[in-house]
Amino acid sequence: MIWPFRQRRRTPTIIVSDPKESGAAALTSLLAFHGRWVPLEEINAHYRSSRDAGSPKLLLEVARRQDLEGEAHQTDIEGLRRLPHPAIILWKFQSFVLLERITRRGVRINDPRSGPRKLSRSEFERGYCGIALLLRPGRGFQTRGQAPSLAVSLASRLKGSQGSVLLIVLASLLLIVPQVSIPLFAKVFVDRIMIEGRQTWLAPLILAMAVAFLIQFGLTWLRQSFLARLEIKLALVSSGKFFWHVLRLPTSFFTHHYAGDLSARVVSNDRIASLLSGELATAFVGLLTMVFFGAIMLLFDVTLTIVSVGVAILSTIVIVTTKRIRTDTSMKLAEDHARVLASTVFGVSVIETLKANGTEHDYFARWAGQEANAVNSRYRAGGIQIVVWAGPLLLISLSRITVLGLGSWQVMNGLLSVGDLIAYQLLSAQFFDPLARIIQMGQQIQEVSADIKRLEDVHQHPLDRQIVLTELDSSDDGPEDEREQQEPPSRVRRPSGYVELRDVTFGYSYFDPPLIEGFSLVLTPGRRVALVGSSGSGKSTIGKLIAGLLDPWSGSVLIDGKPRSAWKRDILSSSLAMVDQEISLYEGTIRENLTLWDETISEEAMVRASQDACIHDEIAGRQHGYDSHVEAGGRNFSGGQRQRLEIARALVVDPTMLVLDEATSALDPITEQRVNDRLRQRGSTSIIVAHRLSTIRDADEIILLERGRVVERGSHDELVARDGAYVELIKSD
Repeated sequence: MIWPFRQRRRTPTIIVSDPKESGAAALTSLLAFHGRWVPLEEINAHYRSSRDAGSPKLLLEVARRQDLEGEAHQTDIEGLRRLPHPAIILWKFQSFVLLERITRRGVRINDPRSGPRKLSRSEFERGYCGIALLLRPGRGFQTRGQAPSLAVSLASRLKGSQGSVLLIVLASLLLIVPQVSIPLFAKVFVDRIMIEGRQTWLAPLILAMAVAFLIQFGLTWLRQSFLARLEIKLALVSSGKFFWHVLRLPTSFFTHHYAGDLSARVVSNDRIASLLSGELATAFVGLLTMVFFGAIMLLFDVTLTIVSVGVAILSTIVIVTTKRIRTDTSMKLAEDHARVLASTVFGVSVIETLKANGTEHDYFARWAGQEANAVNSRYRAGGIQIVVWAGPLLLISLSRITVLGLGSWQVMNGLLSVGDLIAYQLLSAQFFDPLARIIQMGQQIQEVSADIKRLEDVHQHPLDRQIVLTELDSSDDGPEDEREQQEPPSRVRRPSGYVELRDVTFGYSYFDPPLIEGFSLVLTPGRRVALVGSSGSGKSTIGKLIAGLLDPWSGSVLIDGKPRSAWKRDILSSSLAMVDQEISLYEGTIRENLTLWDETISEEAMVRASQDACIHDEIAGRQHGYDSHVEAGGRNFSGGQRQRLEIARALVVDPTMLVLDEATSALDPITEQRVNDRLRQRGSTSIIVAHRLSTIRDADEIILLERGRVVERGSHDELVARDGAYVELIKSD
């Protein structure tokens, strides 16, 4: 076997907080090392949904899908030293890390949970589990993508704001005039007025200085006004784009992301806008003015200017060479803080469960551990920043002392005037000011860099396929299509309720056997079909396939004989409604919760839906009726009332197709029967997922599933007559 030349380049840092995602992060980093930059989400989409997530075997399979080839080796540390690096190794039997280099003095790893670090051989031996994955580009491997760039990312956020940026730059360049004139005035004051005694120059000079200060104040105010407007625009546009993208992502994305984590990413848009249009913008525009100040300093004295420019170059080298470690620590810090926020939000959302089980102390201990990790990360990042900040600032301070000493010597030897030295010192301060600002903002800049990477992870996730197809269709619409869209829903042709699943196969991971294989089902308009079976049999999955929340691997889901993609999304969403086990009620009014802020829904349709859900009388009995307040999560309603509000919300659009996944599980038998009778009278095609078999005995067809496969199907009487698995299920109910 011929391995490529052993390179000593470091692998890119990709930080994750979940140990289960460490394998995907390590593989993403290794791909980037070989020149293929892919989003972490692209790898995670295959990796974390598998039942074998975290196994070396699965990681090899995912790597092969990315055109890498290789194998797993079981070897000790000495054998590992002879193998080519980088390699992915199993670490403490719970995560994966990248091995970058082994020497006699120690080992360098890149840990997706904490970033790159050096270990002693004894420390490495305590974590290494003896398994290494050696992966290299295969024949079909092609490089693509590019390394993320903070400058490019920030520049992309300024698209559409070029006018504001131009005005800010123009104001900054105009500011050079008063900023340069003040040191020159100081030179004249010292050399001509104080030393030479030209008192007649004093009044005009003071007047000129006052005018310069007023111009400087006016231009500074103008620039800050432009920056404030730019900040508002950037915050609104970037947050809006991000959240709109999130809303159009597929359901599978939200299965693996905490609400608190996504909230933190939304808020980070404001933080980026604030920094980009605040101190950072001022400092970077100031870097442009350094050229002008440097040129003017050169006119005063070449030697002093060489000292100042040399220190500026050395400071820049320090900043550039420490970029990697600062970026890594900031990424770890951002991930840790997002983890704490997600844990906090989740803890509050399940507070009743925690109190019912008396586990507040246990959850607090878990949260406190995550908070401690975040605080430690901030402490480490702050310590690194102090070192990075102190070095260049020390150089700048030393340069000022050097300039003062060297300049004083030149003054004493008649090479410079006192005014020249004072003016040069003032110009030098203006010269170093932008650089000093950037150095002091180093931590903020790195935090923003980490925020941008986390935002781009979401932006790079592919949108819901149904939404993409709808948007493509909308862009191709002609005049007739536009007229159809403008017509009210009642006049637009909607599906009649004919649903067909034709040889559908689906699974949650391509590396596992499919959960549902070769499943077929036909529902004619008004037909009621019930799906029953034990937990994990695939009942809810079939419901989600029909509702369009999941896409089949193969086979077709047809609505009125056409695939879902052939229907306009707004027509389909108003014709097919789903009620599942998770109830979502928002803070607002009952009306807003039922209509979801759709003003086209009439009062009559809302009342009828509430009556069919058997909740109208209870709503009408409240002081403000449909305008009564609903607390977040529906805390001021009982469990049964919340479920009936959810059913009413589904019925308010008068759907021709209904997917009911344990939709009446919180209702008492009498109310449940009344609701079922009302739903039957509506005549909608219904797919019912149920555990309580008493609610589906009158279904036109009952399908008994086991591990995604049909065990029995038929009406209740037919299945009872067979005395098979369905009867056993009834006995256990």
